[in-house]
Amino acid sequence: MSVHDTLTAAVVKLNLALRDNCLWISRSSVGARPYVAIGHDTVAHIDATIAELRRARAALVSELRDDALQRAARIDAERARRTARVLTPDALGVEDPVETGESRHPLED
Repeated sequence: MSVHDTLTAAVVKLNLALRDNCLWISRSSVGARPYVAIGHDTVAHIDATIAELRRARAALVSELRDDALQRAARIDAERARRTARVLTPDALGVEDPVETGESRHPLED
């Protein structure tokens, strides 16, 4: 279930709690259900809402951590790419000793 779906489920449960709480406040019984039982239902709906919110929070924290890891990997790859480009013999303005057959670094004299 997505974070959005979990939050939507929490809103539904909270609306049920609000409805039952209104019945509790007015001390109205519904059918054969006494208002005291409806008050207990309100508590159950609130508990269910809290559980849904905790699930949504855990899922979102997990998504944020995954995103941070992926972002760090992209940044590291980009830094490595830029560093490799900057430190090439061509970029430094020297001949590559491998290509010229020299065993010494060109700056060693």
